[in-house]
Amino acid sequence: MNADSHASYPDLRRTVRRALVLLNPGRVSRFYLAGLAAGAGQLGIDVRVLELGAIWSRPDAPRDRIARELLNVLEREKIDFVISYTFNGVFDLAVMKDATGRATSIFGHAGVPHLMLWTDHPQWAHERAALQRPAQAVLRQAHQHHFLKADYAAQEVRRFLGWENVYGLSVGEDPSLVHPIEGVAPEFDLVAVVGSPPYLPEEVAPFLDQPSPDTGQIFGVVAGKTARMLDEVWRTRADSLMQDKLAGLGRDWVEAKRRDPRRAAFYHYQHVAADHPDAAAYLNEHYEIYFDALHAMWEFGRWQRAFVPLYLSRYFRVGVFGQDWSSVGLPGSAAWVNYDQQSAVYARGRVALNVNQCNDEEGLSHKAFQITASGVPCLHLDRPGVAEHFEPGCEIAAFTDPVDAREQAAALLGDEARRADVAQRGLMRFRRDHTWARRLEQMLSRMFGAASAPATEAVVALRTTSSSGSTADLERHDGDVVARIQ
Repeated sequence: MNADSHASYPDLRRTVRRALVLLNPGRVSRFYLAGLAAGAGQLGIDVRVLELGAIWSRPDAPRDRIARELLNVLEREKIDFVISYTFNGVFDLAVMKDATGRATSIFGHAGVPHLMLWTDHPQWAHERAALQRPAQAVLRQAHQHHFLKADYAAQEVRRFLGWENVYGLSVGEDPSLVHPIEGVAPEFDLVAVVGSPPYLPEEVAPFLDQPSPDTGQIFGVVAGKTARMLDEVWRTRADSLMQDKLAGLGRDWVEAKRRDPRRAAFYHYQHVAADHPDAAAYLNEHYEIYFDALHAMWEFGRWQRAFVPLYLSRYFRVGVFGQDWSSVGLPGSAAWVNYDQQSAVYARGRVALNVNQCNDEEGLSHKAFQITASGVPCLHLDRPGVAEHFEPGCEIAAFTDPVDAREQAAALLGDEARRADVAQRGLMRFRRDHTWARRLEQMLSRMFGAASAPATEAVVALRTTSSSGSTADLERHDGDVVARIQ
């Protein structure tokens, strides 16, 4: 499960006193970390914040000096754990040695657990920089805890990269930033915030003209394209002696995904790999080729993100914000939607629509939580993991295909009382289970080995600390402040 409603809490044998949050610049991830920092404060954890931008913007800053000062801060402030976005703080501050002489991060050297939030998974984040072989010896070390959005993605990283502590856990949201907006008159039936331009394969476009598109036929067309893409991966990336065996695995992989496109490609890979042991062994050793092939398999989901809004626009007024979709006839705005404006945009629709990006094959992205936190009814493509977070038909409307989306949208739009009920129930579930404070409890539970305890006891234990309000500066050799830990 990704977001267990009644999970165990941090081990009460160890008191969590203080955290260091490595706050990076950014339009999205920065707010995730700020939300976690605020959540830590709500749990009574004393929080220190290091602004990474102040270090990144000073390429002449003496990294060795910064590392020494940071080590002093970790010891003096008695930091219990560090939180960052992806692998920030691992390679960008300094690479050191641990007690055994292995290369490690500053936090590995100090023996401080490092919690990394991967809303962009290692499978694609930072142009797949985390997949580079020299990085693996450091990223798989036991003091590091990697949190990906879904269990299948965590299992995939564990199998191919060997990272020791990697977990599936959905993102949260900060209710002080994303919340219901009053006084906005909806101008759209359906509204979506989409950060990518419309992509519709030419093979799929003709299905838009059908009143009831047959998704089985669409997935058949997509399977043919995916098979050709896989063949190109094997031909250009694999040893010639292995190409035939990889092609056999690829054919079975594509067919398994065609039969059950809802499940992640990795889920199907585990089954077909057993029938192709030589090809699977080769991909285990040459995991970069596996991830190239995985990118091709995402074609099964890539078409849906544009197809569904375009299909629905033939029946309802649909607005798309965050990218320019005027080329396909949909109104809205191409301007980036700032984080604190998400709720205001969703309020412009009677219903908010989301279709995950193709690489988020199962579970939920941040969109579902932003929509429900905004008090707007959410119409979401059904995937494994959706029902673990929200009850379909009650707290969220989950559709299986474009026709189902049309029917569920019509039902919601035609019943104002039900729209309000779904919105309110979704909002209540978000506030109960999906805030950053709740996620941090779950992250600590996993970090400490999940000692079961009632919520009230855990919160009392976490609140036995108090803030000292102290600050610490990381200085350049000339005395100028490079960054401040607050």
